[in-house]
Amino acid sequence: MSLPDAPGQQAKAPRYGIYLSARNMGSRERLLLAVARALTDRGAKVDILTAGAETALRDAIADKPSPDLALVDLVPHLSRVPHKLRVFFSIPRLASWIDANKPAVLFGTSVPPNLACIAAADRAKSPTPVVLRQSNVLRIDRHDRYGDVRRRPRDFLVPRFYARAEAILAVATEVADNLQTLGIKTPIEVIPNAVEVAYAAERALEEPDHPWLSQRDRPTVVQVGRLVAKKGQLTLLEAFARVVRDRPARLLIFGEGPMRPSLERRIKALGLDEHVALPGFTENPFANIARADLFVLSSISEGMPSALIEALACGIPAVSTDCPSGPAQILADGKFGRLVEVGNPESLARAMLETLDAPLDPDALRGRAGDFALDRIVGRYVALLEAAGRS
Repeated sequence: MSLPDAPGQQAKAPRYGIYLSARNMGSRERLLLAVARALTDRGAKVDILTAGAETALRDAIADKPSPDLALVDLVPHLSRVPHKLRVFFSIPRLASWIDANKPAVLFGTSVPPNLACIAAADRAKSPTPVVLRQSNVLRIDRHDRYGDVRRRPRDFLVPRFYARAEAILAVATEVADNLQTLGIKTPIEVIPNAVEVAYAAERALEEPDHPWLSQRDRPTVVQVGRLVAKKGQLTLLEAFARVVRDRPARLLIFGEGPMRPSLERRIKALGLDEHVALPGFTENPFANIARADLFVLSSISEGMPSALIEALACGIPAVSTDCPSGPAQILADGKFGRLVEVGNPESLARAMLETLDAPLDPDALRGRAGDFALDRIVGRYVALLEAAGRS
C-alpha cells in the first residue's frame, strides 16, 4: 500500500523505460516516440533504451527536446557488432539500469527487446513490471493458418519468457489469437499500429524517389517492404507478369534485403526489365505511395502492416493477401480493398486488374485510415502502461 506524500513533498515522477529496436524512423518508431512524449506530458520521465542508437532516432528526439525524455544507448561500445547480438549483450546493462532507476514499467517493443527485457528484469535486484509488444505471428507447426510462417531460432523462448510479463500488447486480433494458441496465459490487449495522418499528408507532397511516379502514361503499382521471403515478392512478380499481358503497367518495389538477387533474376526471366524496378530503401514512403495507382501487399505473414495503413492514408487503393495477420482487419474483410489467397499469383493479378479498373473512393480510404490515426492509439498505449505501473 502506498503512503500519502508528507506535507510539502511532491510525489516522485514515475519513470518508464521503452526498449526500442530502431533501425530507422518508420511508423512504429513515430508511434512509440509519441507514446513516450505523451507519458512525459502526464508528468512521467521516460528513457528510450536502445542497443545502438541510430541517427534518425537521435534527430527525432532532439527535434523536440524535453528534460523528461532521454535516449540511453545501453551498449555504445559495441557499435560494430550486429544488432541482434548487441541486444543480447545489452541484458547486463539493462539490469543495471533497472536497479539504478527502479522504473514503474519496462516496455519491450519487439521480440528481441522483449526477450532482453524479461531476462534483465529476472537478473535485476529491483522488481519491475514488464509489458511486451508483439507485432507478428509466430509459426505453429501443422496449423492451417500459421504453419507457413517462418520459424526463427528465438521463437521457442517466446512462450517461456512472455509468461513472466505483466501484460502483452498485440498489434492485431490474430496476433493475440496466435499467442494464446501457443499457450501464453498472460493478459493480452489488442492495440493496432497507427499512422500519423497529418505527417503522412505533409510528406506525400514531397518529390517521389523514382521518375516513373512522375509519368502518367500508364498505371504504376507500388509496394514498400523489405526484400525478404515473407513479403511474397516472387508471387507479386508472377502476378505482375500476368498484369502486363493485359495492359501496359509498371511496378516499383521499394525496400532492401537479401532477396534482391533472386528478385532481379526473376524479373529478367519473366521479361519484366522494362516494367519493374527495385529502387531500394525509401526514407519517405508517402511521397511514392501517394503518386501510385495501386498499392499491393503480397506477404506470407505480417502482424499489422503499417504500409497498408499508409496506403489508405494516402487515398491509394490497395490489394493484399489475406495473410496472418492484419490485412483483413485493416481492410475490414475486403470492404476497403480486395483480399486474395496467399501465394496465388493468378488471384493476385485478377484483383490488381479489377482494382485498377474500379478503384475505391480515395476519401473512403482516408476515412478508414483515420480509424488507425496516431491520436486515437497513443492514449491506449499510455493507459496500458500506467495501469501496469500501478499493479
